Amino acid sequence: MLALTLLDGSKLSLLMTCQRCGLVSTTIFGLLLLLLLYPLGTSLLRKIVWLEIGLLIGLAWSCLRLSITVLVSYYFGAGALAVADFLTGPLTDIFWAVAIWSLALSTMVPKVRGD
Repeated sequence: MLALTLLDGSKLSLLMTCQRCGLVSTTIFGLLLLLLLYPLGTSLLRKIVWLEIGLLIGLAWSCLRLSITVLVSYYFGAGALAVADFLTGPLTDIFWAVAIWSLALSTMVPKVRGD
């Protein structure tokens, strides 16, 4: 639980849930990467590197999302917490997950030459 004193002097308690800390999104990303990219014929080291890159970016995005939520609620009050949670919520996790997954897929699929 994160306790904040807002600019107006009120207290706000922010409960760290699985969605808010990024556990759900990084777990889904890791499972999808393992299940969908494992059968591809590339080295295991490349697959592990892309898995780690994805998990680190997911962790960084979760920290950034939590920081944005805390800053918005600090400056605009407790009512803005719900808006910040909605706008930076799990739906925006799709952006980083799809981007990293597509980059990983593009480096693991062999190039086909159309001679």
